[in-house]
Amino acid sequence: MGFTDEAIKEELAQHAPEQFELWPEHVDVWRLFVSVQHQWRVRPFGGKPLGLDYPSVQVVLALMFPRKHRHEIFQQLQIIEAGALEAWPTK
Repeated sequence: MGFTDEAIKEELAQHAPEQFELWPEHVDVWRLFVSVQHQWRVRPFGGKPLGLDYPSVQVVLALMFPRKHRHEIFQQLQIIEAGALEAWPTK
């Protein structure tokens, strides 16, 4: 594609995610968040998202987890959602 090895390494270094620690009790909710990370409801004409599309989230939640754990995992997801919305840059 015309990129040198050095240019590719530099690009990857600039966009590499920050390292973070994930406690074992949060692995399930993190897996769910990663699975639904593209399911945001957004205002018309772009802009900051309003929140996750809960019907879509519920489908994925039902596919991934037993019924007895879904409520707790969904509540944890809402905490991640709130943090993501707070951190989302405004235009």
